[in-house]
Parts: sequence; structure tokens; C-alpha cells
Amino acid sequence: MRRQQLSRLWPPALILSVWQLTAWRGWLNALFFPSPGHILATAWDLVRSGEIERHLEATFARFLAAFLVGSATGIPLGLLLGSSAFWRRSLQSLLTGLHATPKLALLPAFLVLFGLNEGARLLPAALSCFVVTAVYSMDAAGAVSRSYLDLARSYGAGRRTLFFRVYLPACLPNLFTGMRLGLGNALVMVVATELLTSTTGLGSLIWITSQTLALDRMYVGIAVCTLLGIAKNGVFRRVERRLAPWALEHEA
Repeated sequence: MRRQQLSRLWPPALILSVWQLTAWRGWLNALFFPSPGHILATAWDLVRSGEIERHLEATFARFLAAFLVGSATGIPLGLLLGSSAFWRRSLQSLLTGLHATPKLALLPAFLVLFGLNEGARLLPAALSCFVVTAVYSMDAAGAVSRSYLDLARSYGAGRRTLFFRVYLPACLPNLFTGMRLGLGNALVMVVATELLTSTTGLGSLIWITSQTLALDRMYVGIAVCTLLGIAKNGVFRRVERRLAPWALEHEA
């Protein structure tokens, strides 16, 4: 366990150490590349003032809402497409086209249609999460072994029993993968939209500080985004390990 933790920590520790050393030696322009120590001090100032908490709360609320909306609609649709040949033939090409469409490119259309409000900001992130979870759910349901379904039907299983006793356990590994990636996509899209349309959130903090050359504060915003992404992935893996332990056995 300790070896696994060290294997995860040494690459970022090495990068930060080299960065700190080169900054201390004066080999880097302090305006554009402030030292990690200086960035950490700036982060502490932002925490004490409550500014980083305000931006973090805004971003967290947005990407969590986008994830809930996207996954709550994408997973049922994906399971439907994967388990029904008719619906898969009818909607798969539309889903594939939507998957290939840059979601951020739709932001101007959403702003025109719905105005500059939270709903328009959340739509690209929710749509991105929806597509990813739908694709993974569709593939998961389509990959369920036909022999499992035939065996369950031979014992009199109806649609409800097939779903909860056959489809859902078999699909859970890919469902969790899709939700984990969808959550990451939602975070990326929320920060991207905040760069353009918001005065709160980590994206807004990054954009405003970059324009005013307060780059130490900009790096703090980027670091918090990175830590938020790592934290959500760790929490999701714990949930996955608790609800579907067989989903992680093949990765050990």
C-alpha cells in the first residue's frame, strides 16, 4: 500500500522540486513562473480571505448539477439503445453525431436561446456528460451475454427482473467508467464556460488573473481545478469499489 502511494506521489513531487529549484536559481522569469512556494503562500492568502472558497463552491455546484442532469438522462437512454435493436438503429447515428460535436461550440447558441444565465452555462457540461454516459451505457447493455438473458428467461424472468438481476450487474463496470469520465467532462466544460461567461468560479478566477498578470493567483486556480479532479476521481472509485467490487478486480 505504501509503495502504491509513493508511486503516485513521486512524479508530481519531482516536478515541483525541479520547478522550485530552477525558480530559486533565477533560471525562470518570476513574473510568468512564480515558485511553488510563492504560489502556496498566495493560495493560503486566498483561503484566508474566503475568495478561493467562493469560487470553488460556484464551480463545484455547477459541475455537480451538470453531472446529475447528464447522467440521469444519458444512462437510461444508453441502456435502452443497448437493449433494443429498434431504438439503437433509430438513435445511434444521432448520438454518434452529438458525441463528435464540440460542446463548447454550442455555447453561443445556448446563450442566444436562453440568455446569459446559469442554465445556458450548464447546458454544454450537462450535454457532454450525457453523451459520454449514454455511449458507455449503450455499449455495456449491448455487451451483455445472450446466454445470461436466455437462462434468466428460461426461469421465468420478466423485464423488471432481467433489468435488475441481469442487465444492471453486468453493466455496472462500464456504467461507472462512463459516469467517472462524464464527471470529468462536466468539470472541464464548466471551467471552460466560466472562462467566457461568468464572474464566479475557478474558470473566472483563472481568466481574470491571467488578464491582470496576477499569475500566482492564476496558478492557484489551475491547481485547485487539478486537485478537484483528483478528489472527485478518488471519491468515485471508492463508491465504485463499494457498490461494484467486481468492476475493479481486473484492474488489480
